[in-house]
Amino acid sequence: MRLHDSNVVVTTAGGVHAGPLTEFVVMAMLIHVKNYPHSREQQAAHHWKRYCGDELAAKTLAIVGAGRVGRQLAAAGRFFGMRVVAVVAKIRPDQAKSLGLDAVYSRPLLQRIAMQGIQRPCDDDPRTTESPWGRNLGKEDNSDDD
Repeated sequence: MRLHDSNVVVTTAGGVHAGPLTEFVVMAMLIHVKNYPHSREQQAAHHWKRYCGDELAAKTLAIVGAGRVGRQLAAAGRFFGMRVVAVVAKIRPDQAKSLGLDAVYSRPLLQRIAMQGIQRPCDDDPRTTESPWGRNLGKEDNSDDD
């Protein structure tokens, strides 16, 4: 007996984990940008020295894929005032606008970024590694152009 011919109902739960995954990514971003380990160390030592962490606003959030998880993560990024871009398999006209993204890039661009990082000569300062857009990674950039 084949499953198709049986009384068993087969369904999908696509996107059911979009909320928990989005929460986990936001948590990871906040741990990083607020330097949580530093705060935790100070708390454990009962030593509170003035410290100003960074913030997510004006940073760029790059999302691979624009499915349910990607769209929900984009909404969270916009909530924090981030510039949100996505890398997708195939770009459709007005896709960025319809998904509420600042920009959409094709998968081949992501492959070029990954390969560029591998092919660059070794450098002691990772901030000098340039992105395909000519910007230095790891340095704050508030320009609006791509």
